[in-house]
Amino acid sequence: MADRSRPAAPRKLAERLALDAGIDLPAPVTSGVRVEVVRRGGALFVINHGQDDAKVLIDGTDALTGAPTSGMRLPRRESP
Repeated sequence: MADRSRPAAPRKLAERLALDAGIDLPAPVTSGVRVEVVRRGGALFVINHGQDDAKVLIDGTDALTGAPTSGMRLPRRESP
């Protein structure tokens, strides 16, 4: 099977399938398609692997500053 859909289409399909199956997504991503979100115990790790800044909608506490968060901007990946 082949697909010539837009780049965001596979992500949207995966999100829809997860929601239909009752799987909660860890964090909605509003921009940037190369964001990795991993939950380990009580911690949520959010890493931007993309070349553009990204924004995620997460409510919680910043582990480094202790400040409450309500969404965050993730800077683009820096080239080595």
